[in-house]
Amino acid sequence: MWVAAFGLWCALGGRPPAAIAQIAAGGTAAIEDVSYRDDAGRRVLAIRTTVDAPVGEVWGLWTTSEGLRSWMAPVVGVELEVGGVWEASYDRTARLGADGNIRNEILAHVPSRMFAMRVAAVPPGYPFPLETVREAHTAYLFDPVSDASTRITVYGMGYGEGPLWDAMYDVGVQTTRYTLTEFRNRLLNGPVNWDAR
Repeated sequence: MWVAAFGLWCALGGRPPAAIAQIAAGGTAAIEDVSYRDDAGRRVLAIRTTVDAPVGEVWGLWTTSEGLRSWMAPVVGVELEVGGVWEASYDRTARLGADGNIRNEILAHVPSRMFAMRVAAVPPGYPFPLETVREAHTAYLFDPVSDASTRITVYGMGYGEGPLWDAMYDVGVQTTRYTLTEFRNRLLNGPVNWDAR
């Protein structure tokens, strides 16, 4: 979720969350918000969708550099291992390892079923403090519904209370919906031509 939030923020030229909400509002009828509060009263962001693709294909599009370059960002590098880095930039001229790239740390993964990560670095000027963003983490679950369809659920956890956390949560909901919409578009329309964007 946060890689999407950072990427969308960068793609919008650092525009405020209202601009993200406007983009995320359209074309998301097949995306469901099932967020809730846990037994301790903490917010759990939960957004899901079901796509017409087998779990192996979906997993590859979310967890490999090549797969992610086909829909999420033009510059992506993924080391899918505990402590590995998930790095991306929406700047086609960026290079992996460059300052200003989005960096996430892989916390856990179960092959073809789930991975979890948290933010390691944000682009300059990002509207939320890194030390606060790092308190949250995101888990991505991939459940085969049939041999030809997969339910994707994105969970965001670690949100605190107060105005800053409320803003981060709202951006998290909007950008997760946007990310799932973009992924659905990838399955319907094929790889993104980053040179044309």
